[in-house]
Amino acid sequence: MDDDERSDPYVQEAMKRQREGNPDDAVALYQKALDRNPTLARAHFDIAQLMHDYKRDYVRAIYHYSRYLELRPDTEKKDMIKGRIQQAGQLYAATFFRAETQAAEKVAKLERDNFELKEEVERLKEDIRQIRKKQDKKGTGGRTAHTYQVQDGDSLTSIADDLYRDKNKWQLIYDANRDQIGESMALREGQILKIP
Repeated sequence: MDDDERSDPYVQEAMKRQREGNPDDAVALYQKALDRNPTLARAHFDIAQLMHDYKRDYVRAIYHYSRYLELRPDTEKKDMIKGRIQQAGQLYAATFFRAETQAAEKVAKLERDNFELKEEVERLKEDIRQIRKKQDKKGTGGRTAHTYQVQDGDSLTSIADDLYRDKNKWQLIYDANRDQIGESMALREGQILKIP
């Protein structure tokens, strides 16, 4: 029976392309043969194998294997083909698992990226708060033309660092305010210092 079907010119050309290692052309030619005559069982079998082994199109492979079994219910290849149908079904199901795993990995990466971005936003917000605090000390809430209002946590070195960008210039501030700071060099929040 297979020999009769192999006499179809499209099937002959498809087999030739398949031997030459051109499965795409072979599939297209087998499909043309089936379009002309859907009862060509051997063409269904050959296209099923190509779909299964080369194209990895397991749904179409299962369809063509099933059509072959419908057309040749008593074939000696029945058990082998049923095994191939089962294998194709498992491989098709595995593609969903891989896709689901890949999607889960992408979601996990996006969640990690989102967490890192949130942390970075918080760090930037803190930097902005610190910059504003320093500006307040230097602006209307702190320093005017020649004075500075002491803020909570200030020391002579921190004020020198803020105003002069040099912690070692604390002595200038101390000398200008020795009468109100005294020997202890303790600062009080709200105290107004002269800035030389």
